[in-house]
Amino acid sequence: LLESDSIPEYQVKQIEFTGNQAISEDSLKAWAGLAYPGIISEKQIYQALAKLYESGYFQDAYAEIDSTDSKTHLTIHLQENPRVKEIMVQINSTPSQLLAQMVWGNPHARILNFQECEKFLEEELSKLQQKGSSLARLVSIEYLPESQRVVASLEEGKIAEINLEGNHRTKDWLVYSNFPLKKGDPFNLKLAQKGLANLQSCGYFDQVNLAVTNSAKGAVLNLSLAERKFVLTRGGIHWWDEYGLEGFLEIGHMNLMGTGNQLYARAFYGNRRENYFLRLKANRILRTYLTYQLSLYYRSEDNFLFSQHEKIGEFKEIRRGGKFSLGQNLARLGKVSVEIQAERISFEDAATAQVASEKKRSFLFQILFDNLDRYPYPQKGNYNQFSLEIASHWLGGEIAYRKFQGSLETYLPLTEKL
Repeated sequence: LLESDSIPEYQVKQIEFTGNQAISEDSLKAWAGLAYPGIISEKQIYQALAKLYESGYFQDAYAEIDSTDSKTHLTIHLQENPRVKEIMVQINSTPSQLLAQMVWGNPHARILNFQECEKFLEEELSKLQQKGSSLARLVSIEYLPESQRVVASLEEGKIAEINLEGNHRTKDWLVYSNFPLKKGDPFNLKLAQKGLANLQSCGYFDQVNLAVTNSAKGAVLNLSLAERKFVLTRGGIHWWDEYGLEGFLEIGHMNLMGTGNQLYARAFYGNRRENYFLRLKANRILRTYLTYQLSLYYRSEDNFLFSQHEKIGEFKEIRRGGKFSLGQNLARLGKVSVEIQAERISFEDAATAQVASEKKRSFLFQILFDNLDRYPYPQKGNYNQFSLEIASHWLGGEIAYRKFQGSLETYLPLTEKL
């Protein structure tokens, strides 16, 4: 408020400051920047008031002109901020924790400075956000005159609720297992984006959307899901000059009972070859990152015996059995899996109808590392595979052997176009 007779300029003889208890008058004169005695315009007075207020030490600042006598006096009235010792920061409902003591970078260390207080709180908010609390915000700030403390309350932006919509067949726990954020966690934008990518790539949904709303209890996450068709049916026929006409039919369910398990049945039939299998698998076991696969199969093939490029006989090879494998992706190693197989192998002589069979029980350990940039025609990357198979009598089989296999593939572009 500027009280005057609307005179644009004043011949000021004296300037007086009131209301400053801790801040020296020399500092006030330096901040105001008014030279006296001399002519001072109203614009200069407004600018001086703005500088004093923007210093952050005052709650209010206004000027008063007194020109009743031959001397014109300018009085600047100030309302100084209270004294403060430290700032206490309270996060959510946890007990107050002293994060830092405010030490002003100026001679007036005991007076609250709005500018530096705001800077301090912004730094604390930035720390919370860097730790993953993307929705961290300042809730309230209070001054306690008895202890000369400023108590600020920050909110981490914790998740109060996660709502699912559109998963009519997929179980809720399966969705939550692919979404890394849980109820009670601070909302983290990067983890939310990772969760959306997980849900989009898990194979159960055509579309995934996330909406975040605020409530009195915290952030509310609404996941909107559009399920894909889970039943798969396909078939085909082809002709080989060696095996003749062959055909297959495959039926599968990619989300059995909404649990994420995949069930496939396949029948392959030809003049010389038959292959039937039933396979149950899952990319994740419950909330873990383990994968599993259980297979039951029957395979047969008519083979010919040759001597001097002439056919001298034929026999049928029949393999029936099952195998179970567990695997998990490990950093820097790739996919590591172990497999147990139980199989009976039979050989039937077509001429004599004699059958010879033996049992095979084996244990397989395998490492697969694949970082190819694309499929099926990669331009760069590696595809490395190592496996160790052990068949032994102590596993209950009739065959014993050790087999180690490995392959290394590297793709390097020769030029930008080749």
